[in-house]
Amino acid sequence: MKEAEIIQGCQRNDSRCQQRLYELYYPLMSSIALRYSSNIDEARQGLNFAFLKVLQNIEKYNPDYALATWIRTIFVRHFIDEYRKQQRTRHWMDISSLQEYELPSDENQAVEGHMKEFLDHLLALLPLSSRTVFCMHAVDGFSYAEIAGMLEITEATCRWHVNSARKKLQELLKTHELKIHSQAL
Repeated sequence: MKEAEIIQGCQRNDSRCQQRLYELYYPLMSSIALRYSSNIDEARQGLNFAFLKVLQNIEKYNPDYALATWIRTIFVRHFIDEYRKQQRTRHWMDISSLQEYELPSDENQAVEGHMKEFLDHLLALLPLSSRTVFCMHAVDGFSYAEIAGMLEITEATCRWHVNSARKKLQELLKTHELKIHSQAL
């Protein structure tokens, strides 16, 4: 089934086409959900809500643009909205309840899958605010001005979060290298 047929089927509420769209874009959607969530349950819930938004707005999709980009935009915006809601209700954040998770990987891409899983694990160790800003800037390519506007913070705060996340990631990588080196001895 071609992408255009899948889109048309989703616009007609054809459940087979909706399932096929979900299957095709699950790796993209799950990576975004995991990147912007505190734990696996929150990621699953966010993935479901964001995918529902994709289906509800499929009529607005413009075929002049890549479907993956359109879906990615909806997902990132959904998780940014969720982050803003959490910030309004939380006075502090608890990152002690991190859980490990596995991303599905193709046998031919096992090394890439393990590397991505490792990097996602390192990102999950960052405080939620720093991780969110870092992912928006370094992974999703938003400018500091765009991030500041979306999260209702200053550009200076955005820069601080990105620098803080980079430093923490460097520390985590050094710690990991030392563990590997000591195990090899």
